[in-house]
Amino acid sequence: MKKKLIFAGMTVLLISLFIATAVVVAKCELARLTITNNTHLPVAMSLTKGDTFYYLTVPAGESKYFTVDRQVYDRITWACEKTDSGTLNMKTMVKLTFTKCFCSPPNAGETNNEKVSLPDTPSGINWKYR
Repeated sequence: MKKKLIFAGMTVLLISLFIATAVVVAKCELARLTITNNTHLPVAMSLTKGDTFYYLTVPAGESKYFTVDRQVYDRITWACEKTDSGTLNMKTMVKLTFTKCFCSPPNAGETNNEKVSLPDTPSGINWKYR
């Protein structure tokens, strides 16, 4: 009887800790943005939403990690001597891979990892980068 009571108490304690941890993680105000630049030129991106503004740059052939507020941003991207504008949904972690200039990506990417080629940027509803 005592073992069952201890087991029940431990189970309730573990469930409570799990729920508390999930709530804290869900309320995190920041999201991670990874930009991989596989071009031979620098990539730059500005993100704006109200009073929030980010200007992000990644040198040619490098990857950088950024932490931004969880929002849907208006964005302007400069890559491969071209400019593109649209939105970027940063409600979750996003990875953007800029492919070689003047080449279409072999596939568009996987969940949360989008390959960007400015002349034919994907415009489907499932894309965070539009």
